[in-house]
Amino acid sequence: MRRLTIQLLVTNNSDQPTQDMWYPDFYTATGAHPPSCIWYYNNTVVSPNETVDVTFATHVEVGDYVQTMRLDLLGHSVTITLDPSGREIGRSYW
Repeated sequence: MRRLTIQLLVTNNSDQPTQDMWYPDFYTATGAHPPSCIWYYNNTVVSPNETVDVTFATHVEVGDYVQTMRLDLLGHSVTITLDPSGREIGRSYW
């Protein structure tokens, strides 16, 4: 198994708090959807105008890699594309 660890800085620019216990979705180059693991946090609610630092990880089979990570919060999404070494090679928002 291989592990990808990713640190996200999330800023809530809306006028409402996020839900608690949100997770990104990971997708591998072979099409797998491995589970997200979160480092322990008492509360993952992000209040309006607040920025939080949250760390997630996932595990994939040897020979595979996380190709994309998608995060959906408050009706907005970000997708980050990674190369086989884990470097970011693209980002899209909607």
